Amino acid sequence: MQNPWIEVHVMRTKETTNKRLGMALVAIILLVAIAVIPVMAIEISPKNGVNLTVINKQRPSLYDSQNPGTYFFNIGNGLPNGGQNAVHITNSNSSPSGQVNTGASPDGYFYISDTGGKGYEDEAILLIAVSSDVDPDFSIHIKSEGYKFADHAPTSPPTVDQVGTFNSNAYEGTLDSTNFLTFGQYSELVSQNFKMGTDGSPGDVNHLLFNGENLGTEGPYNIILVDLNTSVVGNNVYNATYRDSLIYNGNPKISYSITGLGDTGRVAFAPYTWVNYTTGGGSYFDRTIGWTNRVSDGGSWIVNATPLS
Repeated sequence: MQNPWIEVHVMRTKETTNKRLGMALVAIILLVAIAVIPVMAIEISPKNGVNLTVINKQRPSLYDSQNPGTYFFNIGNGLPNGGQNAVHITNSNSSPSGQVNTGASPDGYFYISDTGGKGYEDEAILLIAVSSDVDPDFSIHIKSEGYKFADHAPTSPPTVDQVGTFNSNAYEGTLDSTNFLTFGQYSELVSQNFKMGTDGSPGDVNHLLFNGENLGTEGPYNIILVDLNTSVVGNNVYNATYRDSLIYNGNPKISYSITGLGDTGRVAFAPYTWVNYTTGGGSYFDRTIGWTNRVSDGGSWIVNATPLS
């Protein structure tokens, strides 16, 4: 006759083993589920009047104490079409009003220029928009060269002495997906097809990342913001006596080299600028990023693995 204790013990051992296997299976399923859950992504809202984290931040900004490491983006102080006509991106210092680039080469350079009335921009900031279909090993090497202003009186642009010394290595770094901008209460990844700026007419022209972008079909893009540690000498009468004697006419030069663009990836660039105070001082632009380019007439720069449609 079989020992009943042995029979019960065996049954319980099998039951315990099955439970452990079941728990292990559940754990594996949960781990797999966690692995495939996509990273939460959001769009920046509002599109202007917002504090955003900038790599290599050099200058003070409004709301620093509440938002350390950020600049306050206040393009045009929110006025329609405001802050869009002074700053440009160009391939030549003889064309300060901007140029359009749609090339496929992953290596290149451009300049940031200013044609505005105040005659200068104290700090240049670069937006790098990276399409979501680049390769996982995507990276971009950035190097900036230029001058950096000392403090100057709020009643006039900087003099030649205040322009400072040319720096051939103002900023240099390699950026990748770990540097993509995050935003919001839970630091979600920013994924969108527009840039920060004022509203304009027609439609969202001032929010385009590049000339010819279709906001209805393009994107999304991840965003990198980096302070270039340079200033911009404006192309106007205030600086005419010395501007031609400066390297690159006082415009920052930005060189880039992209790895992992993939077969269909795109990278767009857009310039932004900061001032400590506008001419006269006491302005709502003081210590804010108040200017960017309008791609339709202020220059546009995109690197394409495939041509624009």
